[in-house]
Amino acid sequence: MTTPDLINQLVQFRKQIYASFNQRSDSVMDLLDALCANTSANSVVELSLNPLFRREHGALYGAIGALSTSRDAVTAPDQLEESPPQTRFPEAWVKAIAGVIPAPEHRDYWLFGVDVTAVSRPHAVTLKDRESVYKPTVIQGQKPITLGHNYSLMSAIPEAEVAEGRSWLVPVSVERVTSFESKTGVGQHQVERLLNDKTLPWYQDRCVLVVDSDYSHRRFLYPFSTQENRVIVTRARANRVFYRLPQTSPDQRRGHPRWYGARFDLKDDTTWGTPDQTTTFATTTTNGHGRTVTLTGWQNLLMRGSKAHPMHAHPFDLLQVQITDSTGQRVFKPQWLLVFGQSRRQLSAQQAYQSYRERFTLEHGIRFGKQHLMMTQLQTPQVTQEETWVQFSWLAYVQLWVARLLTQRLPQPWQRFLPTYKQHHITPSMVQRDFSRIIQQIGTPAAEAKPRGKSPGRSAGNTLDPRPRRPIIKRGRARRKKEKKAV
Repeated sequence: MTTPDLINQLVQFRKQIYASFNQRSDSVMDLLDALCANTSANSVVELSLNPLFRREHGALYGAIGALSTSRDAVTAPDQLEESPPQTRFPEAWVKAIAGVIPAPEHRDYWLFGVDVTAVSRPHAVTLKDRESVYKPTVIQGQKPITLGHNYSLMSAIPEAEVAEGRSWLVPVSVERVTSFESKTGVGQHQVERLLNDKTLPWYQDRCVLVVDSDYSHRRFLYPFSTQENRVIVTRARANRVFYRLPQTSPDQRRGHPRWYGARFDLKDDTTWGTPDQTTTFATTTTNGHGRTVTLTGWQNLLMRGSKAHPMHAHPFDLLQVQITDSTGQRVFKPQWLLVFGQSRRQLSAQQAYQSYRERFTLEHGIRFGKQHLMMTQLQTPQVTQEETWVQFSWLAYVQLWVARLLTQRLPQPWQRFLPTYKQHHITPSMVQRDFSRIIQQIGTPAAEAKPRGKSPGRSAGNTLDPRPRRPIIKRGRARRKKEKKAV
């Protein structure tokens, strides 16, 4: 695309996003630009000091409140009072984002990823629906947990151009995982809702979903077993046990037919048998080290099912990934990849492996959102505002992605000596540093602020009742019994 086309694409995207704001649209648009151009603020209120936010700090909080009150909430039928309804990613945002995602050229499928991240709120004692969530730690012996909320992110992973590198993702859905849901259940609903939307460009095309080992169980995989053009590539834990297809016997005997054949224990190589395929290719790391990747595949394996999830009728393929250096020494432990779906054979072993490698783009994007887009910085006692802010932060990330090819490379002084391949990559941080110049060049659909005088504020002697303290939600057997009684 030429520079005028890139500018027009960004302008049209901003107009669509601006039109989706129902209240205080000018303030919300300025807040979005200030967040995209932030390089110094450490708290949300400091965004009001950004030159792109042409209003006072009171308008900033008004914009956040207006954005959260104009959203539609979805309540689960078995949801109790202490678990507030979740707010979905606005449909207008999804349509605008889908319109700027380019169709794949070098691969014949769309690539998506799903992951979960936590927003830590250990001191928010008045915040509803807090529970223990995973938070990594480098301190040995410390439990990797905190108090807060989990958020499920579904993102498109576009093809990486040489100038862009592999640092980008395009979020299309962000939802909070309530205490009455599982993260895999929320991810499943996100995938089904977006991939089966007839108005989106990937509806009739093949879509590949890459997820971690937490999603490699039957409850997540089974709903996609009957969907054509949907392939799931997930990692399997090294202690899993699968089964081969049962051998058919010409002698029909009484009783239940066999659903599972011989065991396939990932820990016991004597149960593996002869592989169906072996692929070997050479690759080079970003540091210039040569590596040899060996993919060993077995076809038509089964996992244990249940009455609700009869997995015996839906086989999958299994890949073992081994990486060695130039001397033949193993670099990492063998990795197991599970390829599931009716059209899984249309995906080669190397494509499945490369697709799963792209999943780590989500982790880089989540880290950038927390460190540079203040995804976890809004200290609010209202769950709806927290959900809105997390989704708003990801919208800012998408706007940075749309503006990436208009960016002038402005490396920091210590970055001028980076390797050549890094010097030419456009990273999210680089776009954020140059975003103010881009907005000054193309303008904004938001109107300028009109001073209306000083607000009278609260009347003298007015006091507010303290917010009630909320209990920490604990999942377990007692909680499940309580859910059944509520139903």
